[in-house]
Amino acid sequence: MTRDEISAKVSRNLEDAGTVHFTPDDLNDSIQDGYDLLAIMTGCVEKIATINFEANKTYYDFAAEISDYFKVFAIWNNVNRKWMNPNILEGFKAISPRWSTIKGNMREFAFLGYKDICIYPKPAASTSSMIVFYHAQAPVLSGNTQPLFFPEMHDILVDYATSDLLDQDLEFKKSVHYAELFTKNLANLIQALERRTLPERIYALSCQYSLSLI
Repeated sequence: MTRDEISAKVSRNLEDAGTVHFTPDDLNDSIQDGYDLLAIMTGCVEKIATINFEANKTYYDFAAEISDYFKVFAIWNNVNRKWMNPNILEGFKAISPRWSTIKGNMREFAFLGYKDICIYPKPAASTSSMIVFYHAQAPVLSGNTQPLFFPEMHDILVDYATSDLLDQDLEFKKSVHYAELFTKNLANLIQALERRTLPERIYALSCQYSLSLI
């Protein structure tokens, strides 16, 4: 569904099809709030970005490089055409106390909080790039755009916005009904997302961005 189609459903639920009581901005803001929440809670928005490797650089702040970045889930090394393996910082330290000074073919990465990563070894020269597969923050919906998750589950935003606006209007009993629908559909969305394998997710994004990893 497009945002306008979602908005129309919310209006019908509110028995306010002429948007007399709630303005279009009220509806659209609530729908966007729900989308923002879903993107962070479930990681349902997935995208790709290219980040250059820099000479002698170990630490990378992806949030500074990618405007809608939330969390990385895979990294492809364009230098050797291989996936970089996830590790933990303690794993790097176990390799050598001087792990961050070691140069070579970048083959592993570790998380440092939600936005920073470190890589091992680090490149000796600025060469090629990495392709970052990441969970993104929700883009701002316009009238004819659709949320970037399963189309058959877009009603979850109808439930969220209906509950939210009824709650604002102090219609608490009605609001609880739609909040329960939202909670149920949220669980279904999480299950559907978790059923996908990593290769399936990578393949879908590669096709979407016309990206060849062969």
